[in-house]
Amino acid sequence: MKSVRRASLSNLPYTFYMTTKALLFSICILFLAACQPDLETIEVTTRPTLTATVLAMDTATSVASPTPTATSTAVPPTPLPTATPEPTAIPTPSLPSASVLFVRDNALQQWIPQTGEVKTLLENVTGIVTYSADKAVFRREITPEREDALMIFHIPTQSEYEFFRTSTASMNGLFSDSVSISPNGRWLAYMSGDSRDSVTLIVHEITVEDQQVTVSSPVLTAVPGNGWDWPYDQLTWPTENEISWNDQAGIWVADLNANPIEPVVAIAPSTNSFEIGPMNPADQDKEPRTVYTIYEPYLWSPDGRYLLAVEDFLVEEYGDNFRVIERNTNKSFEIAESAIGAVNDGAIWLDKTTLLHYRTSGDLRIWKIDAENELMASLQETIPAMEIGYVEGLWLSGNHLRFYAFYSLFDLNLETGELTELSQDVDYLVLHWSPDGQHVLWTDSITVNDESLRPVFLDDLNGDEPEEMESVFGLDSCCWHWYEE
Repeated sequence: MKSVRRASLSNLPYTFYMTTKALLFSICILFLAACQPDLETIEVTTRPTLTATVLAMDTATSVASPTPTATSTAVPPTPLPTATPEPTAIPTPSLPSASVLFVRDNALQQWIPQTGEVKTLLENVTGIVTYSADKAVFRREITPEREDALMIFHIPTQSEYEFFRTSTASMNGLFSDSVSISPNGRWLAYMSGDSRDSVTLIVHEITVEDQQVTVSSPVLTAVPGNGWDWPYDQLTWPTENEISWNDQAGIWVADLNANPIEPVVAIAPSTNSFEIGPMNPADQDKEPRTVYTIYEPYLWSPDGRYLLAVEDFLVEEYGDNFRVIERNTNKSFEIAESAIGAVNDGAIWLDKTTLLHYRTSGDLRIWKIDAENELMASLQETIPAMEIGYVEGLWLSGNHLRFYAFYSLFDLNLETGELTELSQDVDYLVLHWSPDGQHVLWTDSITVNDESLRPVFLDDLNGDEPEEMESVFGLDSCCWHWYEE
């Protein structure tokens, strides 16, 4: 590039320079005075701003804010500055406050989101882990393929206790799905036996003294009657200190605080019946037979007074429904237009006498139980909702109902009826809402080269896309559980 040299005024004599400068200045002043036009008054109107409001179910609507009143202002005819748009606020993902317990590589581990630390709490953990409060129950292999032990672990004190040991074959006979801890973490119950026709319910009390967890000798041993079989083998907890199980005699409840503990039939078998004709065409000349429905526990009310049960019609062609039953009196009523089967309604207790029922046909109903005279319920409110084939994983957070349906997570505002899709493409096997309701942990199942893998995803409901957590949980972990210290 060529350089250009400019002449400098500092090279001229000083007196000539100052005289010339003054003369030029005077000429400019006279010229501007002669040419200056009269100033005009210009009206300036601020442009209206557009605010984008995104409605539920990804429907966006633009709403114009009111146009400001024009103001007359005398200004020189200078160009208006270009307005810089305000940045759109993007939700910032947050870290869960609770940690997550899980099993990987035969070890019970803990992920602490705030620090990113993953620490091992306990080695040699086999099979499914059952959690409640600050305790975990698991199997431990003592001798490979020969002997196992059933263990309990107290997380705060890091102490463990072996409360029985048996052969691996006998331990496999223990119905692992029936191992259960009461909501307060005080009672441990399980079914033991060689077959479903020969089982025993055993309940222990768990105590923690001097930084050591221990388990009492059995406080209750009960043998269920005839007909104890799936789905009757569910162990439920009407209250923190009561355990319940089913057989053909009905639904039993035992108060574990009583002395002595005496189980009673709290809900008698169903007396509701229907007629069913012969299923075999060769038997069409035979008379229809009477079939009685059965009650399957779904959810106890918070005080344990009422059981929300599924009334099973035992025949695939007949759709099951929800029924509320008062324990001890056996008074009951059917939740109108409820459906369990090919389509699955959802339900959850709002308080001890108020029930929320999500109908997959497209609305949500809130029922209030009135037990003053005959047990009945009045419809308090109907909230329009999305029509869905099934509702699962209901979770209540304040005035918000969150649930899973059709590979998506949803939030329903119970006050406004607004339904918001929180996350899409959620193909889950296990769904865990965090204690504060702001995060959800879910697992998928994929097969790669004939190997079954379980990727784990974390959804921040204030953030963006689900985050795959392979760096924390790997692809072969299990037994995930939110834990607050």
